[in-house]
Amino acid sequence: MNVSRMLLPALLTAALTSAAAPALAATSADDPALLTFTPREGTVSLLTVGDTDAKLPGVPRSFRSFARAEMRGTWQDFLGGRPACKGVPHLTVRALRTDGFASGDVSERPRPGCQDGGGYVAIWAIRKGAWKEVVGTQDVPTCARLERFDIPSDIGVTQCAEGTEVIDYVHD
Repeated sequence: MNVSRMLLPALLTAALTSAAAPALAATSADDPALLTFTPREGTVSLLTVGDTDAKLPGVPRSFRSFARAEMRGTWQDFLGGRPACKGVPHLTVRALRTDGFASGDVSERPRPGCQDGGGYVAIWAIRKGAWKEVVGTQDVPTCARLERFDIPSDIGVTQCAEGTEVIDYVHD
């Protein structure tokens, strides 16, 4: 995970958006539930990750553990595990489907003596029984990559790159 990237381009932010309020939607028992969060409700850091029930209601424990491990890895590997830098790594969940797909942002919040901030958009999915980051980018993801991982568009992935064109992405 490279968290030293610069801020997201406006096009990418527009391409990967989510609903404005937390919600839980499922049309039947066979359909996955879709949880959506505002940036304030969906953002966790190592300092707040223990409070994910309040910050990320309904998110599976497996994803919370994954998020904690990702942020801890950034803190230890890129920030030297310095206590003053523990709150620098942030993960913002924009949407999560209970069948194993999520989208959001990975970022760093600048603090004195810690690495400068940066970030990127991430798409996470369960692969081989565990959550993984399958897309991490500051660009519009390619359609082929989204299709390869069977990424559903309802997690906020509405556009993809096909060659040099940005097109609408619709995938159930």
